Amino acid sequence: MRLKRIQPLYLVFPMSTLFFLMSTSFFPVLRVSGMQNHSYQHILSSGTVDYPHLPEPDGDYPPIKVWSNNSYWYKKISKNAPLHPNSAQMVNWLVNEDGHHGGYPNIQYKSWTNPIYDAYQDTPIYAVYNKDKSKYYDVRIPAGATPSQEADGNLIIIDWYGKKVWEFWQFNYEEGQYYAGAMYGYDLYSDGVVAEGVWTCGGSGTPDVATHIRPEEIEAGVINHPLGCALHSPKIHKRVYPPASTADGRSTDPYAIPEGARIQLDPNLDLDSLGLSRTAKIIAKCMQDYGMVVTQSGGSWHLYAEHTFTANWGPEVSGDIMSGLGDLVTSSYNPWRIVDYSVFGAAEKDFPSYP
Repeated sequence: MRLKRIQPLYLVFPMSTLFFLMSTSFFPVLRVSGMQNHSYQHILSSGTVDYPHLPEPDGDYPPIKVWSNNSYWYKKISKNAPLHPNSAQMVNWLVNEDGHHGGYPNIQYKSWTNPIYDAYQDTPIYAVYNKDKSKYYDVRIPAGATPSQEADGNLIIIDWYGKKVWEFWQFNYEEGQYYAGAMYGYDLYSDGVVAEGVWTCGGSGTPDVATHIRPEEIEAGVINHPLGCALHSPKIHKRVYPPASTADGRSTDPYAIPEGARIQLDPNLDLDSLGLSRTAKIIAKCMQDYGMVVTQSGGSWHLYAEHTFTANWGPEVSGDIMSGLGDLVTSSYNPWRIVDYSVFGAAEKDFPSYP
């Protein structure tokens, strides 16, 4: 996830330690990449290429997390986690439902996804209004902040100083005023999950910033949170499956997957044997460890990466980079599975027999 601007080293460390900090033995621990979106990025890394472990920060520095340590958005799928009783039928629906053909998710990174901007103490504050010109909130908005150009007009601002994550739908600037069709502010360092029935900006009420693929994650070689995916049409909204607080699914198929469910790639697959690119392997590893949370209806089965407006993706990312996983689907084997809802602490009464 996008990180705070790094303080100059001489403000954080005494001069006597700077020579150590500049040594090659230090940089496998503190990874600093270039300036992006007016902020320096830093990621803790073991220095390996493929799947390094991300150690916890020492106290409050360096700050590498958007949510609290116990947030749902940092929870891995436990080893030998039980599957949903109807997992086989649900993933059969997944790979055969109209709009899902191919057996793998595409990646949205040029359209229908979020540019992500950082705001700090010196970022100007502007009022944001809704379409009837009543006021939503005052928000720090960086100069040049540009939403995706499709009808959804998505945009995210992480306000590190105000400790808010602002997500916008149909964000635009007209006649000297900022407007949004909808917006919601998540508290930075909260658990990132809103109460049942709370509408935010997406179909399921889940924060997009929690699940997007970010360029610094690909650079570091690890994604340490579940990914977000859309389905052609998730299960019709009759009840909510946390972390979803709402849902926009419409499918009446008894085995359609609901929003809030986690889809996992078979953790027993040897990713090195599949001929995946480095980036695809990093994403696939995340889908084994953390899975994909169904976050909304989206016309097809796809993952979300940060919009290239702010991520500046190169050839390492493409829409069909995960296509090699589709080759694994046969009449006798499906690499996808649905993790039982109880794995993440849901009370049995909240998740009745399905369908």
